[in-house]
Amino acid sequence: MWSLPAWAQVQQAAIGWPTDSAYASYFGNGKPRTIVHFKDGLQQGPAWEFHASGQVLIYTEWLEGQKHGEEKEFDQIGRLTHVTNWRYGRLHGEERTYYVTSVVQSRIPWVNNQKHGTAQWYHDNGLVAVEFPYVQGEIHGSATYYTDQGTVEKIVRYVHNQVKDTQ
Repeated sequence: MWSLPAWAQVQQAAIGWPTDSAYASYFGNGKPRTIVHFKDGLQQGPAWEFHASGQVLIYTEWLEGQKHGEEKEFDQIGRLTHVTNWRYGRLHGEERTYYVTSVVQSRIPWVNNQKHGTAQWYHDNGLVAVEFPYVQGEIHGSATYYTDQGTVEKIVRYVHNQVKDTQ
């Protein structure tokens, strides 16, 4: 994904973002450690943190000093490990984590900094392991647990984060 040299990536990604300055810091080996854009003294546009090897560690989008857009985290060899979505500094949208095999490990919906909707965790074979219903940050409803073969293992009913019964 990041085959261009770091500064070429920066220039390409910054197109379309109104910025007035950039800051870069470097590791002792000369490779970039961080690259951040600013407008009127606030972070604005794309920002990167790098592994010492030069591989991207974290890519984040900023708007007027707040995280706004996708934030992606990568391991040292460039595999995507975590994605979060931000809106004006608050978690909003789907958060995903990945196994080292690139299979989705979890999907969690966020609305205005609270888990809201059906969150899913997966077995490493890609099948759903558990589904939790969230309502404004609390587990509320029936959570379904699955075996790694995809059959229902159990159903647990929650009311405001408290277990009420298990089937």
